[in-house]
Amino acid sequence: MILLAALLVEGAWAGGGWFLAARDRDAAQMELVDERAKSAAYAAAVGRQNEAVAALADAKREADVRGAGRRYDGGGSQRGGAQRQTG
Repeated sequence: MILLAALLVEGAWAGGGWFLAARDRDAAQMELVDERAKSAAYAAAVGRQNEAVAALADAKREADVRGAGRRYDGGGSQRGGAQRQTG
């Protein structure tokens, strides 16, 4: 009789442990799904940012080829013979 009671208590304890472990596993799986979704969103954002940087680099290269980047080069020559004076 005592052995039967001990087995019943042990069985209830083990069943409770299995229930808690399954609950924790399910919660961890849900967190993993959420983290994977966040990771995918961050990876997509980084990809869009890299594409934008590449597009800007291409636009700068094209502007340099066209000579559009030289419009400020003549600014120094407009001052002519101006000299810097120190006090």
